[in-house]
Amino acid sequence: MLKKILSLILALNITFAFGVTVFAEGDGDTADTSSLSEYSTNARSAVLIDAVSGKVLYEKNSHEQLPPASVTKIMTMALVLEQVSQGKISYEDMVTASENASSMGGSQIYLEVGEQMSLYDIMMSIAVASANDSAVAAAEFIAGDELSFVDLMNTRAKELGMVDTNFLNPSGLPEDNHYTSAYDIALMSKYFLSFKDATQFTSTNLYPIREGERQYVMRNSNELVRSYDGCIGIKTGYTEAAKYCLSAAATKNGMTIIGVILGSDTIKERNSDMESLLDWGFDNFCTYTPEIEDITLDDVKVIRGMSDTVKLKKPKIELEPMMIKKGEKPTVDYSINLSEEVTAPVDKNQVVGEIVVTVDGEEVYKEDILTAQSVAKRSWFKSFVMLLKKMITM
Repeated sequence: MLKKILSLILALNITFAFGVTVFAEGDGDTADTSSLSEYSTNARSAVLIDAVSGKVLYEKNSHEQLPPASVTKIMTMALVLEQVSQGKISYEDMVTASENASSMGGSQIYLEVGEQMSLYDIMMSIAVASANDSAVAAAEFIAGDELSFVDLMNTRAKELGMVDTNFLNPSGLPEDNHYTSAYDIALMSKYFLSFKDATQFTSTNLYPIREGERQYVMRNSNELVRSYDGCIGIKTGYTEAAKYCLSAAATKNGMTIIGVILGSDTIKERNSDMESLLDWGFDNFCTYTPEIEDITLDDVKVIRGMSDTVKLKKPKIELEPMMIKKGEKPTVDYSINLSEEVTAPVDKNQVVGEIVVTVDGEEVYKEDILTAQSVAKRSWFKSFVMLLKKMITM
């Protein structure tokens, strides 16, 4: 009888695994490019990433610190979208051009001192016409002055993991020690695209600015919004030091990729290289959403409870779409680790274990396993009665 009593308090321990063919990588991971078709560029620096995971698909000198020219404005626009999404400002707000903003020079919409324009039109002029005066006007509108806005730019850059970046202005006009890298531009482009309104600005080809005698139609400086199927922006740039630069994103077959090219000798070469880079990405990679078969969880033993066991909630296991090389069959495993036993009282939704999903040995997902019900602690008398009943039935 002693063996039978002892057997009643043995722990339940479940650990199992099941393999399926899916793949994922975390932010900043680099794809194994062996067996892929070749791609090369004469640009000084380049990178291609998955816009969802940030996985690097291709890179050339991607961490080299270089002047970004007007590609800088991606961060400027991202901070505007950030403020709009938080309800701090709206597109209907009127932005007043300061003397500082109107004096920028370079690519501009010729804002006059004191001229007012809606934030929406200011954003359009930044995205479509690469207007330096509008970029500074937006910066001053948000932060009060240009330098305070630059502080916000650098703070957000650090938070995004842009370790090769130092901004000195919101426009990208040449300044010593104003630099970033292709990889960092990809990171801030990914952040920019995370806002739902982002592409309505960067994918616009033509946009009329102002009314009356000063009205004219701006044409997007990014040729790819007209020439490349699926292009959703993002931003061009040029200075003598930076040469021709471009961050571009495109979506096809449910997959969005971001390419960055810095230091091309000509516009034609930059655009051609970017189209080839995006083509290379779509030709060699695809997305796949994994599906895991139904999981069955045994009840967990409860010590000194009104019930001897507690039922568990089925994990949701919501995995994001993953980018894989075409023809690749990587493996994902999951393991379920549960407590051997729990002691009453047990609350509903109490954590009793976890499910961990790994891809090729790397953890990509984790979820707590919760109880589906509560179990009250039994009284001394109830414990005695239950034990007595068990002994009688032995």
